[in-house]
Amino acid sequence: MALKKIIEDADAQDRNPINVVLPIAATEQHGPHLPLATDSILTDHLVDAALCRLSSERSQNAASISVVWLRLETLRIGASFEHSAFPGTLALHDTTLHKLLDDVVSSVLAGVPRVEKLVLVNGHGGNTPNLDLFARSLRFKHVSPKVFTINVQALLGAEAVTRFSVRESAIGIHAGATETALMQFLEPTLVDEALEELDFLSAADGLAVQFSELSYYGGAASMAWRAEDLNVLGAVGDARLASAQLGKDIYCAVSQRLTMILNQIAEA
Repeated sequence: MALKKIIEDADAQDRNPINVVLPIAATEQHGPHLPLATDSILTDHLVDAALCRLSSERSQNAASISVVWLRLETLRIGASFEHSAFPGTLALHDTTLHKLLDDVVSSVLAGVPRVEKLVLVNGHGGNTPNLDLFARSLRFKHVSPKVFTINVQALLGAEAVTRFSVRESAIGIHAGATETALMQFLEPTLVDEALEELDFLSAADGLAVQFSELSYYGGAASMAWRAEDLNVLGAVGDARLASAQLGKDIYCAVSQRLTMILNQIAEA
């Protein structure tokens, strides 16, 4: 919906408060079988589904808090230098991403009245430390709005634990079963069927066997990595476990949880 229409609607509704949702994703290589825009595509679908469900729920509950949700365009380039060895990846340095976000948010706050909550929806794991720091800096800089971050990859990871093996849920963080299944359901024509039946082994397996205290994926002691350190094809995880039905199940569960989070943010 156009920004002008959003503001007009808010004015017509007794000047209700506005909550702003800003999705930030990435354009980066996702193995040989998924498109460069995978993170952005999945983020768009999940955010749109959650906001649609939120609108439907609130229209059915007259006693609910009346809030106008402003969904900004997804920022489709993020912190992706860990994938820069692979053609097609676009990346912003940390300082550049921070400045871009600051300019976007400043523009919104200057032009939109009554912004009470700013929700940064992160669709790419590499953005996480940047967005955490940016959200904190906004809180220091502005008395209002309240600032929240939502990590879509964390939501997807939680679903992976319930649907896939321990190994897959631990290492399949990039173009593995979860993302492949979602793309098979949401955008099947963009999935290379000839290459989706691959198990992208991760160097994280060997590291865990050799060193009990070291990890690529966090923990007490973690090792910084580039995508090719984990797998020469730039993907990790077993895409053979994916299916369109699993993708549908994950999509429904995550979009529903995202709706619940937005509801809680509205009431916080």
